[in-house]
Formats: sequence, C-alpha cells, structure tokens
Amino acid sequence: MKYLPVGEAAKRLGVSVDVVRSLVESGELRGIRTGGGHRRIRDDDVERRRTTQRATRTKQRVSRSLASERRPAAHATRTPRLVEPNRQRYIEEDQGSFDDFKAEIEREAAKERAAAADAARAAAAEVERKRLEGWKKYGRDLPSCMFVPTEWRARVVEDLEDFVTGKRLPPSLSQWEAQRIVEARVDLILKQCRDAEAQRQQQETEKQRLDALIVRGNDHAKWQTITGWDLSESDRARREVARVLKAKVRADWTDDDVKDLVDQVLARWEDDEGEDQDDEEASDDDYEEDIDSEEDDELDR
Repeated sequence: MKYLPVGEAAKRLGVSVDVVRSLVESGELRGIRTGGGHRRIRDDDVERRRTTQRATRTKQRVSRSLASERRPAAHATRTPRLVEPNRQRYIEEDQGSFDDFKAEIEREAAKERAAAADAARAAAAEVERKRLEGWKKYGRDLPSCMFVPTEWRARVVEDLEDFVTGKRLPPSLSQWEAQRIVEARVDLILKQCRDAEAQRQQQETEKQRLDALIVRGNDHAKWQTITGWDLSESDRARREVARVLKAKVRADWTDDDVKDLVDQVLARWEDDEGEDQDDEEASDDDYEEDIDSEEDDELDR
C-alpha cells in the first residue's frame, strides 16, 4: 500500500492542502499518521478521486459547449478567468524524514504478519487439541463395550487425561498405530483394576476363613471344657485358647490343625492346674515355646 504526503495529494487533485485535509476529515480520503504525527494519504483514494474529477469536468465542458452553440453570437468583452487564489499554492506540511514514513509502513506490515502468525498458531493448536480429544474419547468408550464397573471407567478416564499427549501420540503416527497404543493403555489400566479386585477378594476370603477357623477353635475348646472342669478354670482356659488362636491361626490351616492347637493348650492347662500363680507366670515363656515347638512338629509330620 502506497501513501502520499498531503502536499503531493493536493497537487495531484489540483486543490489546496486545506481541501485535502477537509476531505480526510470527512472520510472521502483515507489516511494515516506517521510516528512523527504527519498525515499521509492513500494513493488509491487520490487516484480514484482524480478519475471522478476528470469525469465531472469533461461533463461540464460538454454542457457549456452545447449551451454556447444555442446562444446567439454577441460581441462581449471577454472576462478574464479568475484563478483560485490557493490554486497554485501547494504548501506542503513538514513531511519529516522518509525514514519515519518507511518505518511506519514497516511497523504496520509487521503487525499484520504477527497477527497472521498468531492466527495460524491458534488454528493449529485447536486442530491438535481436537485430535487428542478424539483419542481420549476413543479410549473412554472402550470400557463401555466390556461392561466394566463404573469405578474402573473413572480410573481409565483419569489416566487417559495424563497419558494422551502430543509426545506419545504425535501427528506423524498412523491412525492404526495410535489406536493400538490407546487400546494397550486401556487394557493395562483394566488389568491393574482386575488384579487389585482379585487381591481384595482374596484378602476378604482369607479373613472370612480365618475368622471361621477361630470360631470353630473356640467352639471346640468350649465343648472340651464343659465337663470335668471347674467353672472358673474353664473360663480362664477358654480365654487362653482364644488368645492363642488369634495369635497363631493362619488362613491356610485346616480344622484339624486348629483342634490340635486347642487340645495342646488345654492339655498344658491341665498339667499346670494346681500350680502356684508365681510358678505359672514364670513359665509363660516356656509355655509359648512349647506350643510353638509342638505346632512345628505337627506341621512337619
């Protein structure tokens, strides 16, 4: 885009500088101001107005010619044509340096290039965002085809938000490759969920079995101490059995292992019956060691 100083635009249009200024202010001519505050007029606007002026003047000359042909000849004194006082006064403003004007044009061009580059980057970023969001959606939809629990789907959604990135799924990958990567990731997350659920169920099963073994052991101790035992002694023996069962029974034991342990505790209790309390307390450690040793021997057999 070419711009003209105000004086040059006035010269081309054949008008004064003031007229050009008024045309700019009215919007008939478009212009800019340089960094130094000088006005510049768009060249294409000036040429357009010149064309309009020529057409208007040609039409006026034709009209005057036709009117003179219709008037009768008369000897009249030719009146000298008055020239517009400011017609020949082409006073240019202080135009500043050419470098200022060139710098202004370059700044405008740089702004346009920067705006275009920003728009291109924004468009590319939006395309990439939509591409990655499409792969996230593909991964989110996979568990719905497998009828997995809702909490597992939530885990998949959370993982995909961090996993699906431009580095792991660059645009250079083919659709088939990207699809395999997303499917493998979803399968990994679901496998972790299945393993965790299996472990939880196993722990729950072991706990239930352990509780059942302890209950059966206590029941066995109760039946063994119903007859032939003093009431206070049977209560103390049962409490001792309950303590040992809780400390030693494991989920992989059988009912016979539990009964053997209960019988050992009761047998030792009968052997110790009647001893002094001090002797009983002094032999607690030996008692525990005997129980462990007998238990280990039983397991070895």
